[in-house]
Amino acid sequence: MRFRMNDRGHGRRSPQRFVRGFTMLELTVVLFIMALMSGVVAISIWPAMDDARLRSSASMVIATLRYARSYAVAHHTEATVLFDTGHPSVSVLAPQTDETYMGTATDSGETWSVITTQAGRLRSLPDGITITMTRSETTDLNATAGAATDMTDGATAGDSENQETITFTTLGQAEDVSITLHDAHDKQRVILVDAITGQCELLSDTP
Repeated sequence: MRFRMNDRGHGRRSPQRFVRGFTMLELTVVLFIMALMSGVVAISIWPAMDDARLRSSASMVIATLRYARSYAVAHHTEATVLFDTGHPSVSVLAPQTDETYMGTATDSGETWSVITTQAGRLRSLPDGITITMTRSETTDLNATAGAATDMTDGATAGDSENQETITFTTLGQAEDVSITLHDAHDKQRVILVDAITGQCELLSDTP
C-alpha cells in the first residue's frame, strides 16, 4: 500500500475502493437457475441417448451377421450366430477340428466354439435392449439348424431356452428371419435376413 508524504513528513493514506460482493441470496438464485438448466438439458438429451443405444445395437447385430456369413463362405464351413435373449448378447460359433479347442461336441463329432476374433467374440448389447426373433413359417430351415441349437447348450454360459441361432451355410445362405431390437420405451429396429442370399439389412425404423 502506497503512502504519500505530506509537508510534515507524515504518511497520508490514499482513498480506498470498496468492491461489493454477492449476497447469499444471489448465489442461491444463481445455483438454482444452473441446476434447473442442467435438468432441462438432461431431459432433452435422454431420448437421443436411448436412440443411440438402439442404433448401436442394430449395427452390432448386422456386423455380426455379415461376419458370420463371410466366415462361412471364406472357410468353406458353417457358421452360427448365437443370440442370448435372456442376457442380450451375440456371438459367432464355428466347428473346430482341434480337440484341444474348448467347445461342445455334437453327435457328428465336430466341436463348435465361439470365434475369438473381434467381430466374432461374445458381445453384450447395451443396457435396456431386448431381442425377439421371428422365423418365416414358409422357409425350409437348414438341416444344421437343429444341430446348431443342440451344440450351443454348453458353448456359452446362459439358459439354452433363451438362446436363438441363425446358421449360415458354405454358400452363405441362411433362413428368412426378422430380428427385432426393442428399447425400454418400446422403440424398435427391425433387421431382416434373406434365406437365399444370406444378406441382412435394417428393414425399418419404428418409433
